[in-house]
Amino acid sequence: TLFFAFASIALAGKPNIIFIMVDDLGKDWISCYGADNIQTPHIDALAKGGMKFHNAWSMPQCTPTRATLPTFAPLLLGKANDSPRDWILAMGHGAARLDAQGVRGRTDYMDRVLRDKRYKVWLDKGPKISRLYDLKTDPMEKDDLIKSHRLAHVATLNKFQEIADSQPEIDARPQYRPRKANPWDRKLKEALNPKLENRKNTKEKNGNN
Repeated sequence: TLFFAFASIALAGKPNIIFIMVDDLGKDWISCYGADNIQTPHIDALAKGGMKFHNAWSMPQCTPTRATLPTFAPLLLGKANDSPRDWILAMGHGAARLDAQGVRGRTDYMDRVLRDKRYKVWLDKGPKISRLYDLKTDPMEKDDLIKSHRLAHVATLNKFQEIADSQPEIDARPQYRPRKANPWDRKLKEALNPKLENRKNTKEKNGNN
């Protein structure tokens, strides 16, 4: 998926903005970031005449970006001054495991964050709120307000806890389309019994010696 957004700002001193969003693209695939045997001259030219980021936060899944894009694009294009969303959620599935029913996350409930236009909370299994930050006064998230008794903070915690309680206690399984098996795929029996697989590998290694 490739998305381009062009925001032309007529005010003096304000630059035009080109926003490019590419799904499943790592920085190692761009030559100005050190890609091997991959040439991206046009992206390199943009980087040379602009700014390069070397330290940024990004979700390991594309779903949150896809979900927020419909409300983010109007803001970027100057067609809206604010988003109608009351809150957004971000989470990453991380590693997966294989069971008798197929693929699912390593844990049944992945850590996640909820935030509105000012506050952000971290959710652990339960779901239970473990941290609270005021992004307006503490954008670097250094001051955890989870134990604060201020009315605004208590009301915020209650609001986010109500949202968390309305969601499933166990994350849904990733959706995928079954494909034809490859020779290198792990067998279900081996995946469910790692000790058996280790003994098999050790036996084969000793046999080769």
